[in-house]
Order: sequence, then structure tokens, then C-alpha cells
Amino acid sequence: MEAEHCPACGKTLSMLGVARTLGEAAASQFVPNYVRSLRSWRDGVTLREGARFRCCLSCGHVWANLKPEELRAFIVAHGDELAKQALARGDAEAWYDLPDHPEARRAAEAVGEIDALFLAEKTAEAVRRFRELSGRTWDEAIEATRNWRAKRRAEKLALFGWQSKSPSGDVGERWAVHPLHDPLLDG
Repeated sequence: MEAEHCPACGKTLSMLGVARTLGEAAASQFVPNYVRSLRSWRDGVTLREGARFRCCLSCGHVWANLKPEELRAFIVAHGDELAKQALARGDAEAWYDLPDHPEARRAAEAVGEIDALFLAEKTAEAVRRFRELSGRTWDEAIEATRNWRAKRRAEKLALFGWQSKSPSGDVGERWAVHPLHDPLLDG
């Protein structure tokens, strides 16, 4: 899937969301999609002072300007697991945190493709693509992708056959046990 490029900087890391108004002001906050329930209707990322919206006269695409560090902090504090994984990856390759191994690359590229479809809110396409990449039945594909946004990266990689010795970016969890680990032989 081809990612959308930012019209200002050209990078592909983007997040869908909604613009909200506070009082009589024009749209003054951006709230990324898939953030946890917010405590206050005032929670969101404030637009830069004096920010103006721009609009493409050909396609109608509208964009504005916010403080990127404030947006990243907001996603870390309130975003779901998939949003946090997209933020951690940034513009790096899909296998950024894995060893240079063909199986790891294949699994990471597949996970990256499915993640991109879910981030673009193309759930049906994501399930179909998961089925094509994994060779599973429709029922298995639907079940495996049911909570995709909440799955840890290590879980997603395992669905495509990559079992990492470490949880691959899953902070705070114990080291994963290798499937061939034998406590009598390995200690």
C-alpha cells in the first residue's frame, strides 16, 4: 500500500483524526483517531498559534500545522497500541528492530503492510491481505486480525512465523521463551 506523503515535509508518517472547536474559535484542536477515552472534552493537540488551514483546489485535501512534539506526547499518553507502534517505527524500515534475517524481514514487511491498512482504517482490506500473506482461511484471518490494533508487535510477528528471543519493542514484559528452549539443556 502506498502511504500518503505530507505536503510540507514529504514524510509518510501520518495519522488520521478529527479537528475540534473550543467555544467560538475555529477548529482549534486535533484529536488523532484511536486514542483512549479522554478525561475532558478539552483533551487534544492544540493547533499552533495563528495556524491557518490550507486546502488543495484540485482534490479538496485540507491540512493545518501543529506542534509535532505535542502530538507525539499525546499519542504516547492516550494512543492505542498500533498508534504507539507507528510512532516508534517512524519512517524506518519495517524490520528496524529485528535481526537481518530473511524470515524476520518477511514477517516484519507483512506486519507493516497490515498495520498500514489498519492505520488507514481499511479493515476489510487488511483482513483480506492478512489472509493472502498468511495462507489462512477466512475465519482464521478474521479471528487473527480481530484485535490487531491492540496486539503487541511480537504477537503480530509470530502470526507470520517469526518468534523473537526478545519481545521486540514490547517494553516491560519478560523475555520471550524460544520455542526450542529446553530448560534441562539450556539452563
